[in-house]
Formats: sequence, structure tokens, C-alpha cells
Amino acid sequence: MNTIYFTLPLKWILLVDDNFCNIEVLLTIVKQRFSKRFKLELKTALSGPVALKIVKDYIEENKDFDLILMDINMPIMNGFECSW
Repeated sequence: MNTIYFTLPLKWILLVDDNFCNIEVLLTIVKQRFSKRFKLELKTALSGPVALKIVKDYIEENKDFDLILMDINMPIMNGFECSW
């Protein structure tokens, strides 16, 4: 297992996946790994269009996500289309 070290404090993280079970697993892993070291605000989206709306709202509030974990194989708008 590889250990990941972040030099900058993570604050805002967006998790995007069309499978709710995957979102739950990601939330658990991120909370276990990082919540003791960083004060996190975790947002989730179940589709690419919802993720774009969340990012747009954050930009309007002058915030940026420090990390976005996105599924690349989603219906409607996949991770590649959403990231483009």
C-alpha cells in the first residue's frame, strides 16, 4: 500500500460517482485518512452535471476545490466530459 503525503492542507473535496455505494466507500476512506489531520468539507455528486453545478456554485462563492475524485465511467456525462 502506498502512502500519500500532502504538502498543502486539504480543505474542500468533491467526490463524484454515479454509484452511491462507491460514494460511501470514498467518504469512509477520506474521513479515515485525512479528517484527523485536516478540517475537511466533503461534497458529493452522483453525476457529472450535478458536479458541474456544485463547482459553479463554489466558484461564485470564491472557493475552489482542493481535490476532486471523479468516476470516469458515468452515464449522461462521464468524468472526461465533465473535466474538460
